[in-house]
Amino acid sequence: MSILATSLELSHEPYDPIFGRQFPQFGRTLFLILAMRMAAMFVFSTTSLFRRTGLVPRWFLLIGGVVGLALLLSASVSSWLVVVFPGWVLVLCLILFNHVRKIPRELEITVSPAMTTGRIVLPASGTSAEAGQQSSSSATAYMTQNHDEM
Repeated sequence: MSILATSLELSHEPYDPIFGRQFPQFGRTLFLILAMRMAAMFVFSTTSLFRRTGLVPRWFLLIGGVVGLALLLSASVSSWLVVVFPGWVLVLCLILFNHVRKIPRELEITVSPAMTTGRIVLPASGTSAEAGQQSSSSATAYMTQNHDEM
């Protein structure tokens, strides 16, 4: 299609109006197909993220995989595929709002300086040499424990 557009642009002859009608249709189709592929990648990455964090139920993770595959491997532009992605996002929002509703209002979150640097600082006791060894072993135990839970 791009070769046809270039040849029509560079030729100084009048062109057939049928070609002019095909370009917007081609662009619209290309846009929808690429948009569905981008939506599939968003579904895959979000599903992977939530699988690791455990914030959504397992059934929703399975639905996310099916929706992602349907969006990625669809060979045509059908009307139901255009509705699938916004529906998936709506269900995700409802699940997340349900989780937020369950958080107690009395919960107080404090931000320590270690949180702003992105480093985990574990409390150490004893001398400085013991503290270094103890904090590294505590950090290893902490990371192992969190990795096993995922």
